[in-house]
Amino acid sequence: MHNPLTYCKQYSNINIRRGADPRKNEERDGAKMHEKIREYKQYKRMAEELQDLMDAIAGDLKAWLEAEGMEKAVVGEYKLSYTEQKRETLDKKRLEQDLGDLTEYTRTTYYKMLRVS
Repeated sequence: MHNPLTYCKQYSNINIRRGADPRKNEERDGAKMHEKIREYKQYKRMAEELQDLMDAIAGDLKAWLEAEGMEKAVVGEYKLSYTEQKRETLDKKRLEQDLGDLTEYTRTTYYKMLRVS
């Protein structure tokens, strides 16, 4: 497991460029776009690795709370809680079986999504 501080320092020299003007010809250059995609994928890998570290730490915290038989704890200036949550959803397949076509109750939302592979 990586030390998060070491991990972040490892990438602290990366120059993060935000909001380059896409209308400039130099930003449309294929080589520059290739570099931006490479950079994007690098940051995505970093984010995934950091998420894995956070998930591992969260697992340790949950295991500690469960081992101690606690749902809530205060550790120094930090508060932890690991409580059961409830989520209720509608069973669309069963509703369609019981009521028939649900098209008139369907709401469609459109959005754009960037995918880089």
